[in-house]
Amino acid sequence: MTVNTFAVADTIEGPSAWTRDTISPADWTLAFPAECVAELEAAVRATAGHAGALHTLSREGLKLDASQAFAAWLRSDYLDDGPLFAVLDGLPVARFTDAELTRAYWLFSGLVSRPVEQTYQGTMMFDVLDTGVGNKMVPGSGIRATITNLDLNFHNDNCFNPAMPDYVGLLCLHPSKSGGVSKVISFHTLHNILRAEDPELLERLYQPIWWDRHREFGPGEAPYVANPVFDVVDGRPRARFSNYNIRGGYRIRDEALDPVLEQAMQRLLALFARPELQCQFNMQAGQIQYVNNRAIAHARSEFQNGDTVDEQRHLVRLWLRDQGQVGYEG
Repeated sequence: MTVNTFAVADTIEGPSAWTRDTISPADWTLAFPAECVAELEAAVRATAGHAGALHTLSREGLKLDASQAFAAWLRSDYLDDGPLFAVLDGLPVARFTDAELTRAYWLFSGLVSRPVEQTYQGTMMFDVLDTGVGNKMVPGSGIRATITNLDLNFHNDNCFNPAMPDYVGLLCLHPSKSGGVSKVISFHTLHNILRAEDPELLERLYQPIWWDRHREFGPGEAPYVANPVFDVVDGRPRARFSNYNIRGGYRIRDEALDPVLEQAMQRLLALFARPELQCQFNMQAGQIQYVNNRAIAHARSEFQNGDTVDEQRHLVRLWLRDQGQVGYEG
């Protein structure tokens, strides 16, 4: 395969190549403007009688001008440029039920980008919570760490799919009793480090690699697919990564990773483990996290739930993508 040597040789400049010391919570934490909160609260009240599935809820007839402007700014200055992730705060948790928070989240997220299906069965909103199946999660099982309380290593969502989501949203309805720390890391930073220190490993990550497709494929299709970790669009690297999915793809094929790929994987895992390259935070009820899914890897630590509903970790995930069709494969 021909590797984009320009990308391998280039250093990525700008605020997207951040480390913990070059960015602070003030750089990625945003408060919903008061006019947006008022609009969303009015929209939630106006749509209280909606009887269908939430993804069938239309914004037609709702006044969301300030929210539209805020969403456009969020996307252009934070998700497509800047730190490439953000945590939004300020929804009226005390005045909203969980269903109303979720409805406000759906209405606002659709202004950021288009929600798309997250499974072949058409799931549009995915509940991230512990269902007690962590001990059954093996390659090819289709069970994802998102429905367990296990440590969720750095990854990009839907990384084995040709039509990955451009952005991932996570609404926190309830945090856990303990643990569940959210973590993000910039692939632009990692790309720069690999380019400077291990260019031959970076080159291997631009070449095809096998991935477990988590049972998300059509009849007659293979349970694995080949994609590189890095590719380039408009001169900027994009990334897709999951240690679990990559190793699962090779296990399903009954193959070993080639020595250079194994070394590259170990190098990436070592970089992911460096705290000075990460931002970490605890999601609180009502907060929304958005990440650029092609440039930011996200993770969370293992967590423990408590006995009350308020101590049962529950996040709601959206995948957002403007390209292609709404369907899972785009």
